[in-house]
Amino acid sequence: SYQDIGDVMDLNIVAVKSLLSRARSKLKESLERHL
Repeated sequence: SYQDIGDVMDLNIVAVKSLLSRARSKLKESLERHL
């Protein structure tokens, strides 16, 4: 869960969601270049 990730990374849920959103966008960009 977001809470578990936040606990491990010492971040709040808002920061975790932001990081995951950014990571998903970068992954999508990378994959689109290869397809």
